Amino acid sequence: IYNSEKANRRIKAVDEIEYEESVIAKKDIAPEVQNKFEDLSAHEWAKADIQNLYAKNIVSGYSDVVYGPANNISRIEFICMLSRLLKYYDVQCEEEGMVYYYPDYDQSHWSKEEYDYLMRCYQIHNPSDISSIGFDAITDVFGVGAFNMNKPITRAEAVALMDVFLGDAYDSVSFTDVTWVTNFRTSIVKAYSNGLINGYPDGSFRPNNPITRAEMAAILNRYITGRIYVL
Repeated sequence: IYNSEKANRRIKAVDEIEYEESVIAKKDIAPEVQNKFEDLSAHEWAKADIQNLYAKNIVSGYSDVVYGPANNISRIEFICMLSRLLKYYDVQCEEEGMVYYYPDYDQSHWSKEEYDYLMRCYQIHNPSDISSIGFDAITDVFGVGAFNMNKPITRAEAVALMDVFLGDAYDSVSFTDVTWVTNFRTSIVKAYSNGLINGYPDGSFRPNNPITRAEMAAILNRYITGRIYVL
């Protein structure tokens, strides 16, 4: 049975919007919940992305009217938002799988449900691009020592965490600051190939810069709108 609220990840050939409209009367579709954020005027390019994720309960603001688009996002915040996105789209996970907890991760933390879900998703999904082997688990991104969950996540680390859920990489990148020795280069190439990332006007990607909440929303929403699904 097709669930109109979630993309069917097992039927890639189906156009989601066309299919929905053919089986559901428009009057039966609940109106989208609109955000009330008042601090997005300087980030017009991300407003639609933020709204789409907000309507799906994937992102939220600091308050009803403050989103904080220019703020950095922590490692655990990004993990939670990625987990909510994958859960919304019914990504398969190893439900009884073992979860790796960092020594400095408090298992009573509010993020535990999302953390567990993402860890179990990693256990069932494998990289589709052999060049990306090594970036298919959280420990491949952050190492096995301290998690430092409140540390701002970088642009490269963010796409590395998404690597395993992306399709194959066919393109190369010409970012001026991404070379063969750049950390997570293959993840950056894969994210670029899948249309998730763009560089800055000066031709750089700035992989070691913290990712902002607006940039994060743009990347996650491109994952949704581009229907970049790994079966």
